[in-house]
Amino acid sequence: VDPHDNVRRSDASHRTTMSDWDLFIDHRDIFFKQAKRAFGNTALLLSGGATLGIYHIGVLKALANTTGFPKVVCGTSAGAVLAAFMAVRTDEEIRTTVNDPELSDWWNQFGSNGPFYGSWLWKTSQVIKQGRIYDYVDFMRHLKWFCGETTTFREAFERTGRLVNITCTPHKTAVKGSPPLILNFLTAPDVTLASAVCASSCVPMLIQPVALLEKGLDGKLRPFTAHNPEASDLLHHERRVEVAPSVGPLPEANLSERIFEPPTTPRRPRRDAAPRDIEDIIRESTLLSGEDESFEVSMEHIVMRDGTFESDVPVQAISELFNCHFSIVSQVNPHIVPFFYHNRGQDGRPSTWRLWAGGWRGGFVLSAFELWLKEDMLKNLRFLAGLDLLLEVFGVDWSYLWIQEARGDVTLVPDVRAMDYAGLIDNLSSRRELHRKVNSMEKNTWQCLSRISNRMMVQSALDRACEALGISDL
Repeated sequence: VDPHDNVRRSDASHRTTMSDWDLFIDHRDIFFKQAKRAFGNTALLLSGGATLGIYHIGVLKALANTTGFPKVVCGTSAGAVLAAFMAVRTDEEIRTTVNDPELSDWWNQFGSNGPFYGSWLWKTSQVIKQGRIYDYVDFMRHLKWFCGETTTFREAFERTGRLVNITCTPHKTAVKGSPPLILNFLTAPDVTLASAVCASSCVPMLIQPVALLEKGLDGKLRPFTAHNPEASDLLHHERRVEVAPSVGPLPEANLSERIFEPPTTPRRPRRDAAPRDIEDIIRESTLLSGEDESFEVSMEHIVMRDGTFESDVPVQAISELFNCHFSIVSQVNPHIVPFFYHNRGQDGRPSTWRLWAGGWRGGFVLSAFELWLKEDMLKNLRFLAGLDLLLEVFGVDWSYLWIQEARGDVTLVPDVRAMDYAGLIDNLSSRRELHRKVNSMEKNTWQCLSRISNRMMVQSALDRACEALGISDL
């Protein structure tokens, strides 16, 4: 039996409905508009994970050669690097890059010339002397191939139509516990992708907290402040979305329809600035907080740090913002991967252990013990966090690393080796290791591809129907 037979029949019924003009002419447009809204969109969320983020390339390769990419993409920390890569490239450009047999471009970025240079002795001395290993200027320079130095969220969306989101967390705020931010072409259209990725990757002791940069009307960069009150509620995405850009409070029934409305402020022409070195751009933007007193107040509110700590895979926020009813999560965080034991099997990899006894891997007793340890640790962390009894280290509440939701409707997890943990902040030592990581995650994605492809085929059929009828997403 063809597993996609029902999906193809559904696609055929959509085509029949579209062609029957006499019977459905009055209600056809309403039907497809409501059907598309009810079915929802699909989102791809890429977690953080330092150099384990290389495993994300395998996910992109599998999707590029099968179902294609969801329109909505979200990335955090290492995942933000890959999300920015997708933001500025069309599907065909991504397909060409990930299908390179030698993975030459990826090796140039993650090999010996990658961002994590230096010996462990040198890295330790940097932490002792400066409190961090790398300077964000060097990190932003490495992002040039991924997303350019000055490309903004708006410019990327206009080129590819992809709804790319990057999460980060305010480091210094007037109110303790400020919610994480989700940056996209709606909430921060003129913020540069490079500064957003850098802000999302500022792990304590690795890179110092940085400020977001936005491109002004003259093409020059400057520190970003959330000066647009119309986007402020969207920017802070914690557990609710009530206001869309340029509109007032919305009834819940209209939220998913109106949330796609672009800002209504007229777009003025922007002069392209002459190419400049990234150090000059940062220096002109007075990003270093001590150099310009005029930015002292605003800097207190916009310095960012790694988004993984509080919003690694914001499934709920993305669902509310873009009406996403299905999420594909590529989870490669080193502290999360060991918890994905799948004691009764998973998509594409069913358990064959003692089927007569329930198929528990390792037996019922060991599976129960593993589940008890995991749930008991999470319970204690939530209890201590609720009472505010956990100490902050480097200004970070590390309990969020474990107690936040880390799964989606389909969760893709790599087969991590012990040596991967030893090289979390090291460049790859060989091309062979790069190929192993990409091919391993591609295989794991293929195991879950049946669920993903069924979902994408139905959504694609609805998209084609709405496009033929002139029904816009906006």
